Amino acid sequence: MKKIIILGLVNVLCFNLFAIEYLQGSTDKAWHLMETAKIAIERKEFGNALLYVERAVEVHTKEYKENYEYLKNALKPRQVKRAGDDIQEVYKALEERDDYDACKIMDTIFLLRPPVFFDFSISRFMSYLEEKVAFPEADYITGKIYSIQGEYKQAMFYFERAYSKVHLLEIPDERFSIIYSIADVAGLLGQHDMQEKYLLLVLTEDPTFGSTVLESSKLKAMLNTITKEKTTDKFFRLYRVNKEIALKAYRDLSKMYLEAGNTKRSLTTSALAASIALTSLSSMLEKSDFSYVYSNFKDVLTRTGKNAGIRQWAEDKKLWDVFINFADAMEVNGYSAQAIDMYHKIAESVPSVDYAQRAMYKASSVVPTVSITADSDVYSIVEALEEAFN
Repeated sequence: MKKIIILGLVNVLCFNLFAIEYLQGSTDKAWHLMETAKIAIERKEFGNALLYVERAVEVHTKEYKENYEYLKNALKPRQVKRAGDDIQEVYKALEERDDYDACKIMDTIFLLRPPVFFDFSISRFMSYLEEKVAFPEADYITGKIYSIQGEYKQAMFYFERAYSKVHLLEIPDERFSIIYSIADVAGLLGQHDMQEKYLLLVLTEDPTFGSTVLESSKLKAMLNTITKEKTTDKFFRLYRVNKEIALKAYRDLSKMYLEAGNTKRSLTTSALAASIALTSLSSMLEKSDFSYVYSNFKDVLTRTGKNAGIRQWAEDKKLWDVFINFADAMEVNGYSAQAIDMYHKIAESVPSVDYAQRAMYKASSVVPTVSITADSDVYSIVEALEEAFN
């Protein structure tokens, strides 16, 4: 036990000494300082984390300002100017002048954005380089630190500033983390219109969703299957949506719409969330067992419960809520048979006692809908009622 404590103290001491070296003026790369900040966040050393980010911003800003000024001067000689605005010709001219430092600056940017990104224009390249002084990754981490500490307004300031420069992100898909962070903080601040706006922003990149005005043909087909079938078997067997990055948006929106009484939108978003969730689980099961073939929804839940890694992932992504929301949405839209079927499937197979009990309770609370027309005779009415309540 003493050895463990001593080792732990040594690790903490080494980390702090490592950090002091950075904060006392190390010329290390900005990305390295950012990684150190992330480690500090994991250790809940939020004050230190902010210091690392601030130092990273200083290093980043200095580097890009110097690069911009150097390259701006490198473009001034007559030989380079004769190359015009063509970025490739300019590069050749710099090589001919043996200005390898200028070429190195351009090569560094080309690793992130190839010449085609700038339409092969050196003037556009220079505009980008000048703007690259901004550091959206640092703003995002700063916002994250304030959010963890409950300083939501301050967090929102940094998240929005990061979003205003998303085109400068070295990893473009990190924009989703920024968008989700804005949506989450907006929800915590009670700004639900803003929360919805940013969640919908994620969905604009999912062709299955369509748009906020027009549903895609695939989504229409999915909704048609829900309304025509009395169970969810065909829905889960027929449709796959491989857009995991949008899962949280659909999940959160379906919950918002259910609470707001927006029944139609709750059904579309929850159906897509459920389809993405099942698609992801099936894919993970296939990777863990090459002999796996999808058979039905309950089997997916059962197999998920037997695989610790997949189950943990499902719980982290709140997939049991996704499936419950789907059933809730079907119920409030008047598809009680489909909702009851879904509740029963969850209750029988979900690897969570709490969610199983919740699903069973909800199933018992659903009032079945009965289709009766003016032409229905007494026998058909009795038969419909018996079928509904059995």
